[in-house]
Amino acid sequence: MNRLCVCFTILTLVISMSGVADASETCVVTGKVRDADVGKGVISPSGQLSVPVGGNVVFGSLAEDGYEPAGYDIYVNDVFQEYLPYNGIRLEVTSSDPVRVEAWFDDIRDAVAPYVEITEPASSSITKSGADKKVTITFETDDSSGTMSVYRNEVLLSASAVSAGPNTWSFENLALRNGDNVFLVTVNDNSGLPSDWGVGIDMLLVHYSPQTVDNVRAAVVIDERLYNEPNVAQKLNEYITDSDDQLGTGYDIVLDVVNGVDDYTTDEVRSYVVDLKGTHEFLEGVLFVGNIKLPSFYKPRDDMPHSRLIAHKYEDHDIVLRNNGGADADYDYMSKGRKPYPEIWTSYVPVGFAGGAPENEYSDFAVQVLSFLDKALAERDGLVSHNGKFYKVSPQLWDLGGVSRTLGVNNIDFYGVNDSCYGPYHYYDGNTVPQPDPPLTPEDYYVNAMIGSFGTYEAFARYYWRWPWTGDYWQKDTILIDHFNNNTYAMAWLNAHSRASLSIVTTSQAKSISNGGFVLLAGGCDVAAIEQYGSTSYVDGSCINVDDNVLCGFLYGDSKFLAAFGCPFRRGHESEFNRMSTLSGQGDHAGLAHFFRKCWQYQRSTNDYDFKMYTQELMLGDPFLVLTESTPTPTPTATPTPTPTPTPTPTPTATPTPTATPGPDMYVNDVAMSWYEAKNGYVATATIWIKDEYTSDVDGATVTGEWSGATTSGDESGQTGQDGKVTLESKAVKGGGTFTFTVTDVSATGYTYNPAMNVMDSNSISAP
Repeated sequence: MNRLCVCFTILTLVISMSGVADASETCVVTGKVRDADVGKGVISPSGQLSVPVGGNVVFGSLAEDGYEPAGYDIYVNDVFQEYLPYNGIRLEVTSSDPVRVEAWFDDIRDAVAPYVEITEPASSSITKSGADKKVTITFETDDSSGTMSVYRNEVLLSASAVSAGPNTWSFENLALRNGDNVFLVTVNDNSGLPSDWGVGIDMLLVHYSPQTVDNVRAAVVIDERLYNEPNVAQKLNEYITDSDDQLGTGYDIVLDVVNGVDDYTTDEVRSYVVDLKGTHEFLEGVLFVGNIKLPSFYKPRDDMPHSRLIAHKYEDHDIVLRNNGGADADYDYMSKGRKPYPEIWTSYVPVGFAGGAPENEYSDFAVQVLSFLDKALAERDGLVSHNGKFYKVSPQLWDLGGVSRTLGVNNIDFYGVNDSCYGPYHYYDGNTVPQPDPPLTPEDYYVNAMIGSFGTYEAFARYYWRWPWTGDYWQKDTILIDHFNNNTYAMAWLNAHSRASLSIVTTSQAKSISNGGFVLLAGGCDVAAIEQYGSTSYVDGSCINVDDNVLCGFLYGDSKFLAAFGCPFRRGHESEFNRMSTLSGQGDHAGLAHFFRKCWQYQRSTNDYDFKMYTQELMLGDPFLVLTESTPTPTPTATPTPTPTPTPTPTPTATPTPTATPGPDMYVNDVAMSWYEAKNGYVATATIWIKDEYTSDVDGATVTGEWSGATTSGDESGQTGQDGKVTLESKAVKGGGTFTFTVTDVSATGYTYNPAMNVMDSNSISAP
């Protein structure tokens, strides 16, 4: 097709109308990340930002850094508000009428583009010309080349946008009627829009729509037979109403009671979901309540011949799913479609018991659904609250930086390293490893690391990475039960070897826990490996009924857990649950936090194998849960309290200043050697790879070292690139020999070189 080319790396929009409102008034800015015509989630993680008229919202770019995705810090009038891990724009509000602003970009990763709604302040005055409104649109680009053409409803207007300064364009007093679309396109000539302009065209779009738009953001779907069971209809409607109220104006949840939906094939369920999305343009997700069937998939990991249930078919509407004949499951091949991310999130309140029909009547299913609804309604009514803290037990830290930013270091209880445990636990994967006498016990490992006592998360991370890995199997059920019976956490992350009926605790133990938390993040293998009663989708024998599943035990038992996340398969990937920090501190509801995390997994998947392995997690339970609705009430044990003896009381002069905090440690991760034959002899090369304590590549580090062996030298130095690597060459030596390169120093602004962390600092190679 004839493609219009534009290159917006930074885009500033000013949308104004004659009759500017008083500066003391506020506009509410909400939005959705967009990929062409498909909604991707709100721009503001909290759903909306209050912005003074005449103020601005800035989505400041952040580069990719280690575990952190590229994203944006959001500022209102230069004051930090929150963090958004996706692309955005700078939007300046001077006055407003309800309009939409959309944009497509060639050069922004994965073609994610923004969508914004601006809600008019109640008292603002708007000059009208009949049914028309006079709108002024001003915008900036990073390139002033080409011509900025203006289209209204696909018709090229006689006038182009005019220059309003360097790289700034303006189109003034544009008359718009309800439903008009305005396209501002950078082109190299004045050819018209292609006939298929609606798909992937590079442009800025302003859609004028002063009338009320469809605010349906989510749907709840249930079979009529289950809905008609005693108390189900009443409590489900109450749950939807309370969730609607909690999520606020502009977020509507619809209930769809469908006759026979539990008997739909997975193709029929998918068609239903796609139609639902077509009816409600801004639909973000669907909660399926009951025995609505999921499809199955075979072998995400090449070494694990498992068939389990997946949600991709309902969430990703252009995914490629096939059965190539190698499995009894519905599918054994998947690949991303044209769009880079799923269209919606889905969550499930599954039902089912062991045995046949007598144990799986709708009256039985209602028991499980009502157990969930009773807990959810208690939370909505304020009868239960969490302590505002994040609990994690794991032999791996991964990255809790996002959690520390949203909750604070004093509100993280991390169990995975302490001064008493060193090296892997004595029983690891069936093998005994050397231990002191007497050997360490699970109680030595399962100890709160007291992250808050380190002052900052970065200081704790430096401490953590200096200790060897703790191994596994020390996560003891009785300790977890004690913690969960005595605390109600906002979120709890359990990372241990697991199965469908075990995640540190068994299903029966999970059902009997009295508190625990609101959101359960289960990082172990197989925890969501459920089977569905009456399903024709084949799953392997490791899958168990809902009543016996450990995630559902937490969800339907006595605990306070309302939402649970886990993988149906044997893991070959990280869960990326640290990406859900937006749920714990930025106001995202659970469904949206799950969606953002899954988008990150999609982004990491650069080939079909990674894609089928990285994106398997299911969400069970309450997708409308918003943790910030509860007031954190930390218990005394939540506050790290250093013992009096080792922690002296600082004097006023000893108060640390920000400059006293050292930068991250860095180390030599590898010294890779090679050689080649030059005209005057053999030359050796050493490629030195520098990483920081978070395993991120260090750009701009100066590496100094010296050659020995076949040749000698004084100090040789070079600077690492973005990949953290620098290559240094020896002098040419006739006849060759053994070349050795030894790193003697590394320096970089903002980092501290820690030779004790070096994986290696010297290496040799013989040539020829």
